[in-house]
Amino acid sequence: MLPCLLEAVVWRLSCGGCGVVAVVWRLSCGGCRVEAVVWRLWCGGCGVEAVVWRLSCGGCGVEAVVWWLSCGGCRVEAVVWRLWCGGCGVEAVVWRLWCGGCGVEAVVWRLSCGGCRVVAVVWRLSCGGCRVEAVVWWLWCGGCGVEAVVWRLSCGGCRVVAVVWRLSSGGCRVEAVKWRLSCGGWWLCTQEQQIEAVSYRVCMS
Repeated sequence: MLPCLLEAVVWRLSCGGCGVVAVVWRLSCGGCRVEAVVWRLWCGGCGVEAVVWRLSCGGCGVEAVVWWLSCGGCRVEAVVWRLWCGGCGVEAVVWRLWCGGCGVEAVVWRLSCGGCRVVAVVWRLSCGGCRVEAVVWWLWCGGCGVEAVVWRLSCGGCRVVAVVWRLSSGGCRVEAVKWRLSCGGWWLCTQEQQIEAVSYRVCMS
């Protein structure tokens, strides 16, 4: 039987109103390993914190990373999560920023397995009563690919939505675009007005 090993390290430094703390914890047993790392830094009204957690066993593994930064009324947060096993893998990344009444958020999600890959990206911005959101989604497998894009803007009583969808395979390509604008009770609008446009394209070499 292979031996097991447990290791823990704690490190602290404080001076005046500032301080640093680092904690490392590891366990390895046979072909498996677990590791956790926590790191904090603060000074006055600002602070940074990072947490890393990993598990690996055989050809598989999981990793999670969380990172925070706060200063005054603002805050930044990042989260990364990964899972892999054999030739397949999943990854998710979340990033957020808040400051005053405004915020930005971005999410990236990836899946790969064999010759196929899926990627999804979500992006949001909100400030006051307005909001912008964009979603992009891709799928590739062999020589084929699919892409979808959704874009939204809402502000006051108005809203804009645009959707783009694409399919490509070999020398062929199909594209569909749909666009909507609705506005009710905004500026000079006395009732809800709608405009919608749809276009389709097919190209073949």
